[in-house]
Amino acid sequence: MLSELRHVAILALFAIVAAKKDEAPAPVESPVWPMFAAVAVGGFVGSYLAKGAGIGALAIALGATAGFAALELADAAVFKPMAGLSIVAGGHAAVATILFATPSKPLQATMYSVVGGHIVATLAGMFQLAFVPPQLAFAAKTVTVTLVILGQTSAGAVHPPATAFAFLFVAGNKGYMDAVGPIIGCTLLVLFQQAWVSVMPKAKSA
Repeated sequence: MLSELRHVAILALFAIVAAKKDEAPAPVESPVWPMFAAVAVGGFVGSYLAKGAGIGALAIALGATAGFAALELADAAVFKPMAGLSIVAGGHAAVATILFATPSKPLQATMYSVVGGHIVATLAGMFQLAFVPPQLAFAAKTVTVTLVILGQTSAGAVHPPATAFAFLFVAGNKGYMDAVGPIIGCTLLVLFQQAWVSVMPKAKSA
């Protein structure tokens, strides 16, 4: 009886091994960063051609396309795999709109308002996390918005998307490390926008 059970067990083991060999290997996900690179290049070229043809709205939209795709490229190819850090946040959509669809300012002024505004918002969010007593937790969002507006106006770095970021930061129960990525993302968006502005052809005079 024991001998028969042993034979059955061995046959069952062979059957399991054979079945494992016949299983299709798990598909390997293709990296997405090459697609983001293609979108960034295509958007940049399209923006250049549209600006040269005098189609300003399309040039702006495609410039923003290129900038946001470049941000996602950096996120997917560098920051997530190498640092485990995401640099893309919802507020960056509003940042891209301001950078590309409103009159451009010099690099220093843009960095100060956009990145400086986000740094102020981050400090306000951290202050709220560290010092606002539990008795005021019900008003955490209101306190954060108040602190951000106070800090931004005092520093002369008013940037509305940063206030929204601080609001979501508190509402989403984020930690201190969650504040680093959005600041890096803003910095990269500003640098790309400044490069975009510098190489775009001048608008045709009437």
